[in-house]
Amino acid sequence: MSFPCPTITSLKHSLQTKLEEYKVALEEVRETGTVGSVQRLRIIEVELETLKTTIEEELNKAGYTLEEVTTLSTNYEHPDGKLETITFDLEATLKDFKSFYSTHGIPVPKDFAPKMRKIFNDNQTEIEDAIKTKGFNKMILVPGNLSLTDIAEKMKMEKGYWLGESFKNTGGFAGVIETTHTENHRLILVHDAKELTLRPELASTLKITGTDAQNHNPLSLTDYLVLAKHYYTKTGKHLDTNNSTWTSNIASVTFIVVTWVDSDKALNVYAYIPSCSYDNLGVRPSAVFT
Repeated sequence: MSFPCPTITSLKHSLQTKLEEYKVALEEVRETGTVGSVQRLRIIEVELETLKTTIEEELNKAGYTLEEVTTLSTNYEHPDGKLETITFDLEATLKDFKSFYSTHGIPVPKDFAPKMRKIFNDNQTEIEDAIKTKGFNKMILVPGNLSLTDIAEKMKMEKGYWLGESFKNTGGFAGVIETTHTENHRLILVHDAKELTLRPELASTLKITGTDAQNHNPLSLTDYLVLAKHYYTKTGKHLDTNNSTWTSNIASVTFIVVTWVDSDKALNVYAYIPSCSYDNLGVRPSAVFT
């Protein structure tokens, strides 16, 4: 994106340079763990925070809001103590998802991009906190008021879907009640791990009941289908081939569970009672901003 004056453009370049320094310093901490390397990392963190404040001040002087700042970078400390720098670039993500939706015949409203920029701007502190505490490292953008039956059709992969009897008996996709935010344009933070077992934050949810899963802000079925198809488009691989995942959706008095089954070449969709739990059944937590 273009910036409103030479001063801010210069600051942008300084920020990019400092971020590169930070990546190098972080790698040194991972490799050596010396006191000196950690101190250097902390110094760069302070310098980055100072640059951020200066950019905000210059934008305000030029009559621009923080809506013009579309890159956010912060740290996450993994359960094993390793540090990861997680960066979200809103403009790149917008371009990616607008192309994705266009390719699959999903109309994107004119107010989608402006709304995403406003959400990103208004919730920067909350987004940073979600990264720092939960380690979310993927951002997906979903338009509001999508038809689940239409999305299910357009998000098909390989042979499409295998529907469990309990799910079919409640009306299939047409019988699902979307319970969370689906009427709104939304920015969603998730983990990009292919399997729940590949990240401890996800693996810790295995054996969870459907009732308890709802406390982890599971994805709606619409949002899960978007995430799964987007992941497949980018990697050629399927999410959750070894585990099943609760969603936030209700069909009759049951919750919806999804898993990809390679032998079926299809996404299997079930309706389970809320008290149900299995060793390989967990949840993908999310943070949703509208």
